[in-house]
Parts: sequence; structure tokens; C-alpha cells
Amino acid sequence: IKWKRARNLGKDIETGNAKHSKEKMRLFAGKIEPSDICQGSLGDCWLLAAIACVAEENSDKIKSLFLTREADAFSCYQVRLFDKHSHRWRTLTIDDRVPVRSDGAPYFSNPHGNELWVLLLEKAYAKIYKSYGAISGGDIGEALRDLTGSPVFSWRLDHKEGKHMVQTGEMWKKICATHQNQDLLCCGYCSSNEVEIQKFNKGQEKIKDGPKIVPNHAYAIVDVSEKGKGVLKLRNPWGHLNSVDGNNNDGCFLMPYDKWNKIFRHL
Repeated sequence: IKWKRARNLGKDIETGNAKHSKEKMRLFAGKIEPSDICQGSLGDCWLLAAIACVAEENSDKIKSLFLTREADAFSCYQVRLFDKHSHRWRTLTIDDRVPVRSDGAPYFSNPHGNELWVLLLEKAYAKIYKSYGAISGGDIGEALRDLTGSPVFSWRLDHKEGKHMVQTGEMWKKICATHQNQDLLCCGYCSSNEVEIQKFNKGQEKIKDGPKIVPNHAYAIVDVSEKGKGVLKLRNPWGHLNSVDGNNNDGCFLMPYDKWNKIFRHL
């Protein structure tokens, strides 16, 4: 595996010559938004879904995690994350080297345009957990806590309390109230209800570039509509999947609540 400085990602790995873009790689470029996030080969959808939630609701929170806005002479950055072991904020110093493929593209999260904040935040997270491998698979709630320092509540929809909340309508009320309060929402799929999944995915085939539900995957809930029986707007951290209307490439799609509560099992 080769390592490459993030600031040189727009250059050929062997020659150092500019490849596609003349724009300089930088930490932030324009507005911070969920579409900046695109998962790579690492199984950290749970982390990237949490990052998408924070980016959607509070872009200033993302910026506040970076104590260094411009790399120093050694191409190092200081990043703040909440440490669950010490129960305090911890400052980590990272350089901007990231593992890349033979063509110079990052193995893990990919930059959106010339922005580096996602792959550097992912690297800082890997450092606090000791390695990239250590963050392949995890809990969305833990990631939200580590990014915000705030308490996190979770429900399993296939357990007694969660089932009762779905049956009585309390779960939908909880989701709406949480969204209205501008708190963050993520969900995970670990369902064995293959019939409902197949129904949803078959319906998506009728839509141009309609994304399908991916097994054992985490999603950000980026919007909630109370119209009708309720609709959730979800975002796949893979990022390259199109929305249901086929007009953008940010991985977002809509799902009725009555389908969502049959497919997803972790809120």
C-alpha cells in the first residue's frame, strides 16, 4: 500500500503532475454538506452516516472539530474528538498522508472535489481507535457521541420496547419530535424481513437510478416529512447512489415510514 499526502491527491502518484483538476486541495471549499461524504473500501458506514447527520444539521460543529484550518509546515492538522474512555474532548495531531491505490485514489473515504475534511476526519477517528481496521464496523450512536460530545439514545425496533413504540405510534412521534428539535437521527439495517426489502428494492427498479437498500448498512436520516403517513429522507454514505428523482448524486432517497419501520431495526 502506498501513502500519499492529501494535498497532492489531484496529482499523479508517480510523476507529481496535475491529473484532472487545477484546483488546490484544501480542508474546506464552500459549504459543508452531506454530499461531501463518499465511503471508500472501509466498512465505516456507521461513522460516515453520523458525520452526514452532523454536517446536515450543524456545519459549524464539523468546522469546530478542526483546530487547524490550514496545514502547518509538516502538513499536520489538529482535530478534536470526544474520548469515551476519558469522558473528555481529546486533541489529536495527524499528518495528511492517506493510503491510496495504484492510480493514486484514496482507499477509504474519497474527497468531494478538492475538499479534504472528510478523509482527514476519518483518519483522526482511526487514530483514536488505534487503526483504520478498528473502525471497520461500529455503532452509529457511538460515532454521534464522539463527534458532538452529547448523550445519545438508541432503540431497537425488533426488541420489546421498540416494537411497542412502533405499534402505539410513539416511535413516529419520537422521530418527529427529535427532528423538530434539530437533534440528529441515524438508522441501521439489520433486518431479516427480506420480503419487505425485496418489495422496496423492486419498486426502486422502476425509478431512474433508484437506490436499493443495502444489507448491514447505516444511513443518515436527513429530513422528516409529517405529510400523509410520514416520509423519511435517508442518505447512503456511499454517496454515489442517486436520489429517487435521479437529479443528484448524493445518495439520498425517500422512504415511507410504514416501510421504514419494517426494514430498519436500529434508530
